Amino acid sequence: MSKSKVYRYLENYNKSGVNYVKFKERGRRRRFYLSLEEEKELFASMSEKSLQCLTLNISDIRNEVEAKIGHKISDDYLWDLLHRHNWKKKSHRLIHPKSNEED
Repeated sequence: MSKSKVYRYLENYNKSGVNYVKFKERGRRRRFYLSLEEEKELFASMSEKSLQCLTLNISDIRNEVEAKIGHKISDDYLWDLLHRHNWKKKSHRLIHPKSNEED
């Protein structure tokens, strides 16, 4: 810690008391568009839809989230959202690319 930072802490401690010196916790979600409860509701409704139609595209998920939030979201936010709720990018191929159509 630098000398000037120590002096700033002392000055703020003298002004505000012990409450200033308490360190803020790091980690967790600092920026978010939806609360965890809202995210859980959103993913519960999407899981019901995925069971009905058997597949769910990332564009479908993006459209649902953007409709709920009210503006566009980044790819990073979308992938973090999926990871936070243990959703994975999985896809299945109905036909192997090297398969012969005649068979």
